[in-house]
Amino acid sequence: MREPAAWLADPGPRRSPEDVIGAIRFAARGVWDARWDPPAWLLPHQRDAAPRLAAALRIFDGALLADAVGLGKSWLALALATRYRRVTLVVPATVRTQWRDLAAARGVAARIVTHEALSRDALLVPADLLVVDEAHRFRNPATRRYDALARQIRDAAVLLLTATPVVNRSADLVHLLRLFLADHALAGLGVPSLAGAVSGAPEPLLHAVAPLVVARSAAVARLGHHMPVPHDTEVLKHPSVPPEQLRRCVRAIRGLAFPPLTGDARTLLRHHLFMRLSSSPAALRESLRRHRAYLSRAAHAASTGEALPRGIARRLFGPDDDPQLPLELQSGLRQPLDTAALDRERDRLDALERVVREAAVSPKRDAVLQVLATRRDRKTVVFTTSRATALDLARHLHWHRVATVAARGARIASGPVTPDDAFSLFAPLARGRSPVPESQRIQVLLATDLASEGLNLQDADGIVHYDLPWTPLRLAQRLGRLARLGSRHARVDVWWFVPPTILERPLRLVEAITRKARLQLALVVPTTSRVGKGGVDGGTLEQRERAARRSGTPARGHATLRGAGTVCVLSWETPHGPVREVVRHDGRPADWAVADRTDLAESAEAPDGPTLAAIRRTVAHRARRALVGPHHHEGRRLFRRVLALARAAARARDRMMLVLLDGVLERLRAGVAVGAERELASRLSAPGLRALEQWLQLAPVRHPRLSTPTLEAALFGAEIA
Repeated sequence: MREPAAWLADPGPRRSPEDVIGAIRFAARGVWDARWDPPAWLLPHQRDAAPRLAAALRIFDGALLADAVGLGKSWLALALATRYRRVTLVVPATVRTQWRDLAAARGVAARIVTHEALSRDALLVPADLLVVDEAHRFRNPATRRYDALARQIRDAAVLLLTATPVVNRSADLVHLLRLFLADHALAGLGVPSLAGAVSGAPEPLLHAVAPLVVARSAAVARLGHHMPVPHDTEVLKHPSVPPEQLRRCVRAIRGLAFPPLTGDARTLLRHHLFMRLSSSPAALRESLRRHRAYLSRAAHAASTGEALPRGIARRLFGPDDDPQLPLELQSGLRQPLDTAALDRERDRLDALERVVREAAVSPKRDAVLQVLATRRDRKTVVFTTSRATALDLARHLHWHRVATVAARGARIASGPVTPDDAFSLFAPLARGRSPVPESQRIQVLLATDLASEGLNLQDADGIVHYDLPWTPLRLAQRLGRLARLGSRHARVDVWWFVPPTILERPLRLVEAITRKARLQLALVVPTTSRVGKGGVDGGTLEQRERAARRSGTPARGHATLRGAGTVCVLSWETPHGPVREVVRHDGRPADWAVADRTDLAESAEAPDGPTLAAIRRTVAHRARRALVGPHHHEGRRLFRRVLALARAAARARDRMMLVLLDGVLERLRAGVAVGAERELASRLSAPGLRALEQWLQLAPVRHPRLSTPTLEAALFGAEIA
């Protein structure tokens, strides 16, 4: 019998270069379900993506739709939902009504569970498909919402929707994929461990996840003429208080000691106060009130000999602040409570507040009021990080055609309203509501980032970044509320406010956004934003997506061109269809620029022996690695715990326990998702026959079972850009 690698890597007959280039373009699509005709109500770019995602859901039990903001991911998700009997939508509370109305309009019967409910340990009913909107909110595996979702996915297919799957680091993407994939599920595609891939270069990870990801910009989806174009103004550096007061405030904040906390906790709180000062005097005063209340509670504890409650740090932050901040503050080491130190800190806070109150004017506020004065008859969204800032701006606008929306609710001139009512008064057309009477019309929406995700607000054509967020994710999400399909505007005007130099030096906001934008564009984010530039097209997947939209068909065989390098199409067999990938002869990811080649100068030379040998080594290596695992720390730790229990069961001659533990080991070796690993760890703390039987019933294999890679097409001598 011939060596398997020899016939698996057989280059096949000679074909024309056009045929082989077409095969490479076909492989760019990743996977494809040719048996499904998507609903006619989808737009062309959505109909093109639907068969790819349908196949990924079947082969990998999950998929990631990471199209740019505004391309209609929710419509595409509902089209895919029509293929399943039991569907659950996991969405932010702010867009629950929007999803409910859209699903009803498309005839999709789906249960809806909010992210916030999962944080409160809500239970999911068994489902065949889980659609997770704004999935980047589940990038942190330490949160309750992540744990609740991970443990309840079980055998459901998972469709993740987010324009920004990478927020701070490549681990964000891995944590999302582990919701439905085993750690070694993509070993055949060159990543033996998803957890291990985060510490290396991004290219292997991006290559491995490509078959189960669709990530396109408006340009690649050929929707540029259907979407408003961002028009950026100059970057403004107006301080929130006059320069002299600003310098005094900065010195005062630097002088705070933040007892009884130490180390990183002090740095975090000082940074937070700088952020509030950058926003507005009103925002800083609100935070100072919280700090005084915290000091009063600490002083009471010191006088009575009590310990501070563990959750007391939450009082330093408001509902609009990042919920991660109190968690980070808990890590600060606590000193013994000192009444004198607390009194001195209270005096410093009082002195700081006096300086803030001396500021009679706000250059930053005056600048945004001038911007809004030029747009009296046009709708504008002003994003801030603080509810206090939004209310302060509303007061200076005399609440004339103004609404504020924050975590505590919404408000218009006549009083409190629901956020949904405020959005509908501001953007009735985009939200499918009746026209608003002139007396109730809202022209300016002052909102925190509560309004930056998932909402249709494209009645407006102006956006003001009054405060910068932490990440380019928020910048892209903010712009996406307006620059999206369905807008009647040709462009969206964007105004930028950045911290003045004296605050930017300690905050480094612009620097952080720029650094994170580079990381996002290196992975699966098709578009992102940078300070001063609302729309930045790019991303590593752009070349692949351009190749995927061009015509191509599978072709068995090879062609030889003049040049250096070799590109191959490997086809993997799975129980639910083939998975194709494009690699170099040595197994490294190929550059998709080869799919755009038009200089097809064919050579009569045959493939040389060393190149064929390298291809055989690549195929043999991939085949060996495809089903071997797990390799990550948690998987190995579980293996060791199960083996220890098996040894104990053997000594006790407990045959039933041995059989169950053997089944558990086989399931771990086959590959399970992160939720099943967590559930097993819980059950192993008090193992019993019934507990292990239930785990085996509820923890399916989450591995595509790639096997038998074959060389489908090869372009020898191709020049790699």
